[in-house]
Amino acid sequence: MLEWSYRELVNTINESLNDYENDGHYNYTTEQIAERCFYEYMTVSMQGYTEATIIYAEIAKFIIENCSKDFVSLYKNEIKEKFRDFNLEKLDMELTLAERNELEFKIKSILENLY
Repeated sequence: MLEWSYRELVNTINESLNDYENDGHYNYTTEQIAERCFYEYMTVSMQGYTEATIIYAEIAKFIIENCSKDFVSLYKNEIKEKFRDFNLEKLDMELTLAERNELEFKIKSILENLY
């Protein structure tokens, strides 16, 4: 990973999600929060497979836990497609074994919880 550590990127994404959720000025819906975060992290996701996978996992987890079933259904196929070819071997070697395991567990949980 070029500019981020695993933990920095995960924390930054979750801070963004929380900030938008608690922003009384805009009153974003959970669906708008997810879409805004996808948009805001688009440039970072283009830095590499690892960054894109982490970003997508964090936002997909937020969608499954917080958004309406209709919105989850809109993203269901995209989420499945994104993680269908998930491969630990493609991840940057800077990730520790614990970080790799955490990410793998998160992705499996996301796929299991899609309805």
